[in-house]
Amino acid sequence: MSFKPGVTGIIGKTIQHIVIKEGDRFPREQFFLVFTDDTHYEIYSTHGGMSGAGGVDRGGIEAVRAFGREQRIVLER
Repeated sequence: MSFKPGVTGIIGKTIQHIVIKEGDRFPREQFFLVFTDDTHYEIYSTHGGMSGAGGVDRGGIEAVRAFGREQRIVLER
């Protein structure tokens, strides 16, 4: 796995939702942690494994649902 320094932005946050998406294009799989403060963090598949986004992004569950419209949600809790 490869994570950028921005991953430290998730420390202390409370997870409200977990969303997993998959599709036919890169990234084929995305894993989103959605936090109670209406932010989210993305972990996505790469050719060599998994990688983390550059940091925490604004937008709660609706932003995550709308992200990458060609992908389908395979898990949402």
